[in-house]
Amino acid sequence: MTRTASTLSGKGVQIVTGASMAFEFRLLGSFELLDGLRPVPLTAHKPRALLAMLVLHAGQLVPWHRMLDELWDGRPPRSAIPNLRTYATELRRSVFRNGQQLATEPGGYRLHLGCEVVDLVEFDQLCAQARRRHAEGELLLAESAYAEALRLWRGPPLAGLRTGPVLAAAATVLEERRTGVAEDYFEVRLDLLRAGHGGGPGLVADLRQHIAAFPLREHPRRQLMLALYRLGDVAGALASYSGACTELRESLGLDPDRELARLHAAILRRDPGLLRAGLPRPQAPPARRPGRGDGDGSGRPVQVAVCGPGPRTDAELARAGQLGRLLARRGAAVLCGGEDGLVEAVAAGARAEHGMVVPMEFGQSRTGALGWSADAVIVVGGSWGTLCEAAAAVRGGVPVVALGGWTVVDSTGRPVPGIQGADTPAAAVDLAVG
Repeated sequence: MTRTASTLSGKGVQIVTGASMAFEFRLLGSFELLDGLRPVPLTAHKPRALLAMLVLHAGQLVPWHRMLDELWDGRPPRSAIPNLRTYATELRRSVFRNGQQLATEPGGYRLHLGCEVVDLVEFDQLCAQARRRHAEGELLLAESAYAEALRLWRGPPLAGLRTGPVLAAAATVLEERRTGVAEDYFEVRLDLLRAGHGGGPGLVADLRQHIAAFPLREHPRRQLMLALYRLGDVAGALASYSGACTELRESLGLDPDRELARLHAAILRRDPGLLRAGLPRPQAPPARRPGRGDGDGSGRPVQVAVCGPGPRTDAELARAGQLGRLLARRGAAVLCGGEDGLVEAVAAGARAEHGMVVPMEFGQSRTGALGWSADAVIVVGGSWGTLCEAAAAVRGGVPVVALGGWTVVDSTGRPVPGIQGADTPAAAVDLAVG
């Protein structure tokens, strides 16, 4: 595993490679903590679950109520807060060697990671690198980065933990992200097959295994049809389409989507474009920039998700309120999913302009429900964990704007594609809504 560290300083968020390692946290499989090659025993359930929550939200304040929901499933005993403090003391002693990484703040705990390695952070870095290489046409490098990212997975995420509602939701979203990255990896391999680099039989076998695990996903069905067609197995490609139709109709009562039907028609007419090597990759359409009330042409207003830490000063509180007002003036529906204080401030600003406000639980914004359903995401304030989670929306083409002058760079110092910085609420709204 590449040794990495995240550093928070000034107004920047930076990934530093080659740093010395204190601990390695593994989330992508059984939850593990390693000191070098030596596992660190944490046998008690609740301290382990608390540590997993803190690592997942590294750099962010984890509110008391979220910890109580996770550890006691929303039914905490009267001794819950003292018990939490005991667990935190145990973690400081046994995991962080009485260091300052785990900070107590008003409202909860915040974990500051320095040279520690987190496999989820490395996974996100490798995926960002692979997407960039793919977009630039560097297919072999993209394939290598995706393969390395997927090798970090050792099984179902957070396995071995007795998860409550918060960690169970996080595990589900992590598994969905893994599935999406696997299909991105297949896309690179399809492009390599079209360019004459081979690997077709292995790709077909991997796609069939993936479809067996996710029989109702249509994207890998299209990928399998393309792979078979490019290998000269036209009958196999058509049979794959027939199998997809049968599965979808029997399981859901639905016909295949238009993309699957179009590909079937193209294979029937032996479309040479499906085989031609060296075709430029289709470019993603520019991010939609609707004006006031335009939405997506269906009458639905543009939806902008706002997430991040709670305001700590009057200036930050005023900035959050201004952001809500400006979004409402542009006709946007505001999805509030930040920490306590941020939701209230943004919502109050939006309602002052008679705007549409949809409050969301903090956990939903962290698990991706907010980012994936929104048309744009604005991250308020600087937090490595928040920015990493919001950046998941980039893969789906959702614009992400970081308000406050913060940036995210990869190990080469280049800004992560798809995340734009804004110094003022007005600039953030312009980038998110247009």
